[in-house]
Amino acid sequence: MNLGYDSQTESLYIGVADGISAECVELYDGVVLDFDSGGALIGVDIHRVGSLPQELEIPERIPTPAGASGALASGND
Repeated sequence: MNLGYDSQTESLYIGVADGISAECVELYDGVVLDFDSGGALIGVDIHRVGSLPQELEIPERIPTPAGASGALASGND
């Protein structure tokens, strides 16, 4: 896992796996999931971190890009 923060744009990137982003899915306004060409989650990009609500509702299942095999479990299974 790797983390990156850009103070100019208040963007936080959380890389969870190596790979090249092939498709993105916006989970919330300013929260973007990055997927590789096989549909595996490789990172989460959070824009304007300072303006996010204090609490975000985490969905039971995380959407995947079109063509990927099903939804990813959120880890609560």
